[in-house]
Amino acid sequence: MSQLLAMWCNTGLGCVVDLEDYSKKATWAVLKGNKPPEAPVNINLLKIRARANLDRHYEIYTFNSGDFDVAAIEELFDSSPQIIVDWIRSNGDCIHSDRQRVAAVIV
Repeated sequence: MSQLLAMWCNTGLGCVVDLEDYSKKATWAVLKGNKPPEAPVNINLLKIRARANLDRHYEIYTFNSGDFDVAAIEELFDSSPQIIVDWIRSNGDCIHSDRQRVAAVIV
Protein backbone atom coordinates (compact mmCIF):
# COMPACT_ATOMS: atom_id res chain seq x y z
CA MET A 1 0.00 0.00 0.00
CA SER A 2 1.38 3.38 -1.01
CA GLN A 3 0.49 6.94 -0.20
CA LEU A 4 -0.17 8.68 -3.52
CA LEU A 5 -0.91 12.24 -4.56
CA ALA A 6 -3.11 12.86 -7.59
CA MET A 7 -4.00 16.08 -9.38
CA TRP A 8 -6.63 16.27 -12.10
CA CYS A 9 -8.90 18.78 -13.78
CA ASN A 10 -11.86 18.75 -16.14
CA THR A 11 -9.53 17.89 -19.05
CA GLY A 12 -7.94 14.86 -17.40
CA LEU A 13 -5.19 13.65 -15.09
CA GLY A 14 -2.40 16.08 -14.28
CA CYS A 15 -0.10 13.85 -12.26
CA VAL A 16 0.11 10.91 -9.87
CA VAL A 17 3.08 10.79 -7.48
CA ASP A 18 4.14 8.06 -5.05
CA LEU A 19 4.83 10.01 -1.83
CA GLU A 20 5.78 6.95 0.21
CA ASP A 21 8.60 5.98 -2.16
CA TYR A 22 10.09 9.48 -1.89
CA SER A 23 9.71 9.46 1.89
CA LYS A 24 11.64 6.19 2.19
CA LYS A 25 14.44 7.41 -0.07
CA ALA A 26 14.71 10.72 1.79
CA THR A 27 14.76 8.99 5.19
CA TRP A 28 17.55 6.61 4.18
CA ALA A 29 19.58 9.43 2.65
CA VAL A 30 19.38 11.46 5.87
CA LEU A 31 20.27 8.41 7.99
CA LYS A 32 23.31 7.79 5.80
CA GLY A 33 24.36 11.42 6.17
CA ASN A 34 23.60 12.27 2.54
CA LYS A 35 21.54 15.07 1.10
CA PRO A 36 17.93 13.90 0.59
CA PRO A 37 16.75 13.64 -3.02
CA GLU A 38 14.69 16.41 -4.51
CA ALA A 39 10.96 16.03 -3.95
CA PRO A 40 9.13 14.63 -6.99
CA VAL A 41 6.49 17.33 -6.77
CA ASN A 42 6.05 20.66 -4.99
CA ILE A 43 2.54 20.75 -3.53
CA ASN A 44 2.63 24.54 -3.25
CA LEU A 45 3.32 24.86 -6.98
CA LEU A 46 0.42 22.53 -7.73
CA LYS A 47 -1.85 24.69 -5.58
CA ILE A 48 -0.68 27.85 -7.35
CA ARG A 49 -1.36 26.21 -10.71
CA ALA A 50 -4.85 25.27 -9.56
CA ARG A 51 -5.61 28.77 -8.28
CA ALA A 52 -4.32 30.38 -11.49
CA ASN A 53 -6.52 28.18 -13.71
CA LEU A 54 -9.93 28.38 -12.06
CA ASP A 55 -11.72 27.51 -15.30
CA ARG A 56 -10.18 24.00 -15.26
CA HIS A 57 -11.55 23.09 -11.79
CA TYR A 58 -8.43 21.37 -10.42
CA GLU A 59 -8.56 18.85 -7.58
CA ILE A 60 -5.59 17.63 -5.55
CA TYR A 61 -5.91 14.63 -3.22
CA THR A 62 -3.68 12.28 -1.27
CA PHE A 63 -4.87 8.72 -0.75
CA ASN A 64 -3.79 5.19 0.12
CA SER A 65 -3.67 3.24 -3.11
CA GLY A 66 -4.22 -0.24 -1.73
CA ASP A 67 -2.76 -2.75 -4.19
CA PHE A 68 -2.48 -0.24 -7.03
CA ASP A 69 0.72 1.49 -8.10
CA VAL A 70 1.13 4.73 -10.06
CA ALA A 71 0.85 2.99 -13.44
CA ALA A 72 -2.40 1.27 -12.42
CA ILE A 73 -3.92 4.55 -11.22
CA GLU A 74 -2.94 6.26 -14.50
CA GLU A 75 -4.51 3.38 -16.44
CA LEU A 76 -7.73 3.70 -14.41
CA PHE A 77 -7.83 7.43 -15.21
CA ASP A 78 -7.58 6.51 -18.91
CA SER A 79 -10.14 3.70 -18.90
CA SER A 80 -12.76 4.83 -16.36
CA PRO A 81 -11.94 8.26 -14.95
CA GLN A 82 -15.24 8.95 -13.17
CA ILE A 83 -15.03 5.72 -11.16
CA ILE A 84 -11.49 6.37 -9.91
CA VAL A 85 -12.21 10.06 -9.22
CA ASP A 86 -15.28 9.18 -7.15
CA TRP A 87 -13.25 6.55 -5.26
CA ILE A 88 -10.42 8.99 -4.52
CA ARG A 89 -12.87 11.67 -3.37
CA SER A 90 -14.53 9.26 -0.94
CA ASN A 91 -11.32 7.62 0.35
CA GLY A 92 -8.70 10.37 0.06
CA ASP A 93 -7.78 13.61 1.77
CA CYS A 94 -8.54 16.77 -0.18
CA ILE A 95 -5.65 19.23 -0.44
CA HIS A 96 -7.35 21.53 -2.96
CA SER A 97 -10.62 21.43 -4.86
CA ASP A 98 -12.24 23.82 -7.29
CA ARG A 99 -14.78 21.16 -8.15
CA GLN A 100 -17.65 22.57 -10.08
CA ARG A 101 -20.91 21.84 -8.36
CA VAL A 102 -24.12 22.21 -10.27
CA ALA A 103 -26.70 24.11 -8.26
CA ALA A 104 -30.15 22.61 -7.79
CA VAL A 105 -32.88 23.94 -10.06
CA ILE A 106 -36.04 24.64 -8.10
CA VAL A 107 -39.18 25.04 -10.14
